[in-house]
Amino acid sequence: MTSDKPMGRPRKNPVLTDDQGNKYIESVVKTQGKTSGGVYLPASWVGHRVRVTLLD
Repeated sequence: MTSDKPMGRPRKNPVLTDDQGNKYIESVVKTQGKTSGGVYLPASWVGHRVRVTLLD
């Protein structure tokens, strides 16, 4: 059965998988407010644990 719902636009930063099977996204943190920043993640990740690692 196919869905008539449009798929939406493709992600700018696609979800990748490492050699251990972990899913990850590489993205640049955007300013949110005056003292913090954030990264947008897929809606399917809501409610799951994530790890953020500073690369540079």
